[in-house]
Amino acid sequence: MKDNQNTNNRNGETLEQIVLNVGGIRYETYRSTLTSYPNTLLGTMFAERNKALLHPINGNEYFIDRN
Repeated sequence: MKDNQNTNNRNGETLEQIVLNVGGIRYETYRSTLTSYPNTLLGTMFAERNKALLHPINGNEYFIDRN
């Protein structure tokens, strides 16, 4: 996945790509994947209602400190 790139699924919906930087290791996924598990930490973090609280680096990358 490229940074700042969105794609469409087979229903034509836009999928927002997310990069999680966890202790220097980058993991790429989609916001919809994270929010499909609403009772988890990442599901809650990336829920639409909390979007204004997140501060990405490099466009769509989020740093998560493992400590």
